[in-house]
Amino acid sequence: MPAGSPVPTGQLTIKQAQLAYVRIVGPGNALANKLAVASAGSTPFGGFRTDALAYARELRAEIAEFRAIRWPARVRTRINAMVAANFPADVSCLQTMAAAGSMAAAQAVGGSNHDCMVADNSTIPGTLQSMLSQ
Repeated sequence: MPAGSPVPTGQLTIKQAQLAYVRIVGPGNALANKLAVASAGSTPFGGFRTDALAYARELRAEIAEFRAIRWPARVRTRINAMVAANFPADVSCLQTMAAAGSMAAAQAVGGSNHDCMVADNSTIPGTLQSMLSQ
């Protein structure tokens, strides 16, 4: 399902689900990669903050996209858990890091904030990718 394709109205097949998943998370993954480079210290905090807030907005949009699709039963529980717990934790983490005021403070938040730990330690995205590629 290419970007901009209409969402199927019925329940997706596993192949359709795999394509939809990749389409939905693609922009967020690109922002996550950009943030990983920024948190290595190569970007001024202002740039990191802008990217973190953009990623938080993207995750909120992804939540809506995930909820709009009828996922196959095999992955539905994990999708629902990801959208109900992991993505909101990630959004909260990103907002808290963006408000930290400096890269050092943002990194400290990332290592100690409960929501950041929930988001960083989730196995759901990796499990979903594996389940969808079978």
